[in-house]
Amino acid sequence: MNILDYECNELFDVVYAREFITHMYSISKFVKFAKKVLKSSGYLIITDANPLNLVVYYNAWRAHKDRLYTVVADPKTGKDVPYAVERLISPFYLKSLLRQNNFELIFEHFYGIPYVPSSLVSVVKLIEDKVNLPFLASYELVAMKHSVW
Repeated sequence: MNILDYECNELFDVVYAREFITHMYSISKFVKFAKKVLKSSGYLIITDANPLNLVVYYNAWRAHKDRLYTVVADPKTGKDVPYAVERLISPFYLKSLLRQNNFELIFEHFYGIPYVPSSLVSVVKLIEDKVNLPFLASYELVAMKHSVW
């Protein structure tokens, strides 16, 4: 279904977007949608693939060989829903988009998926710190909607 067409009668404490931001046709519309359906001081949690990781980047490149966007039919309405096959979204872009939409970033973490042996995590972290870029395979951002006075 097209999540942007979702209608609710109540507001939520949390919107959890796990591994689907890369497939949204319009990420900015999704962030605005989350802002609309969240209570004041509600949380938006986004977890997705880190495009700075070479394995993630390669897999997305392979998926794009045929096409970047496609259309699927919403099973309830039959309407066409534009869908990104596997687009890479930078956590830096998302953080900027969240700030523009009155969210405050309160947590950011990068994870080693595919699996990174624990003996290598400290080495990866050292490299990340040295070049000031996170290379682990996925990221999680937690942002809080600012209260409106």
